[in-house]
Amino acid sequence: MDPGVEQVLIAPVVVVELTTENNGRRRRIELLAGQAAMAEQVSQRNVASAEVLFETALGLVYCGEMFHIQGFVVERLGGVAYLYRVTAMS
Repeated sequence: MDPGVEQVLIAPVVVVELTTENNGRRRRIELLAGQAAMAEQVSQRNVASAEVLFETALGLVYCGEMFHIQGFVVERLGGVAYLYRVTAMS
């Protein structure tokens, strides 16, 4: 790992493998993380929000493979974030 790069373990999460347009080697996943899992990392990293963590991340590592973040959506109920959906592609 490069100096200045920090790995962050987010748990618990659910990872869903998504279909891609072609059957090539590229894989696409959706990571679902609850508010509690993200709040812990936000606090430990002293950043403003989970959104900032995802915006500044170089990618996700899943099953030893690097996935580049394509985007994320924050699910809210009553204005409070409760679920983060992150899509990424290898």
